Amino acid sequence: MPNGEARVVDGAGRLTDVVDNYGLISFNFGPTLLSWYEKAEPEAYARLLAADKASAERLEGRGNAFAQAYHHAILPLCSPRDRATEIRWGLFDFETRFGRRAEGMWLPECAADDATLSAAAAEGVALVVLEPHQADAVRAAGAGAWKPAADALKPGVPYKWTDGTRSLAVYFYDGPLSRSVAFEKSMKDSRAFAARVAGRVPAADGVALLATDGESYGHHEAFAEMGLAHFLKYALPEAGVEPVNLAWHLSKNPPKDEVRLRAGGTSWSCAHGIERWRSACGCGEAGGGSLEWRAPSAPRSKDCATASSRSPKRTRPGSSRTCGPRATPTSRSCSTARRRTSTRISRSGRRAPRTTRRA
Repeated sequence: MPNGEARVVDGAGRLTDVVDNYGLISFNFGPTLLSWYEKAEPEAYARLLAADKASAERLEGRGNAFAQAYHHAILPLCSPRDRATEIRWGLFDFETRFGRRAEGMWLPECAADDATLSAAAAEGVALVVLEPHQADAVRAAGAGAWKPAADALKPGVPYKWTDGTRSLAVYFYDGPLSRSVAFEKSMKDSRAFAARVAGRVPAADGVALLATDGESYGHHEAFAEMGLAHFLKYALPEAGVEPVNLAWHLSKNPPKDEVRLRAGGTSWSCAHGIERWRSACGCGEAGGGSLEWRAPSAPRSKDCATASSRSPKRTRPGSSRTCGPRATPTSRSCSTARRRTSTRISRSGRRAPRTTRRA
């Protein structure tokens, strides 16, 4: 896996360092992918677990790894029972592998609605990452008038979401920075991109938060994992910025404001909410083919899970099956950056869903 052993070379192409990027970014893997990876690449799998432990040692017990729903299911389209199963099994798999309870959970495709966040909060999830357009409005926590998110939302700042009984923190990633990595080949010049990230780190209480597909590094863009390694270990420190993770940041900066999500369900990969998984909205169209097949194949309200939503006893959830579609192996990386002072808090006293902070 390129990010586990990313090479850094000098101007003559000579190897100068090998960096485990997972120790410096937030990341998540789908449990079904890790079930294969554990057997196919046991040494690399062990390094992945070690990277989370190393990050926890660096950041006061907060590791970089995020949990993920057990399958790559669009959670707002799941029945309540299936949604609880996906979240519960994802958390159980994470704890079995990483030896700690997950604080953050990556929602597949960032697909979210109030029911999804309520189900996650009910299982103890402390934070999730979403795209800015998924927010409808924000306000001071518990009081004041709602302001349109398009005008008032701040990426990289934790917001409290609540259903009136349960709550969790929502971070919104920086869209322009994230798209720059995904589509503009920013890793070709790590120093230039580090300078750009440093300019986006909030003056206080926030982080510069990027969220990208894991395959951006080495698959979509050849050698991007090498650029990421230099960016994380060398270019960011030169720019006065240090990678941190959201669980650590949240422990220092509890939400001061509240967020309300857009109604109807939203995601990071469909401009129409979650329609690309249940209608011919146009997203994902290729070659002019019809997308009308989506509607009849969309999930119905009936539970499809044949197994109990309770976590299996003393076995990995991979030993049980549901009757849903085969999971899509996925990984995500999330990078956060914050301004740093000698107190390791914010510039003024201040890494899936990469975080960085000012030095």
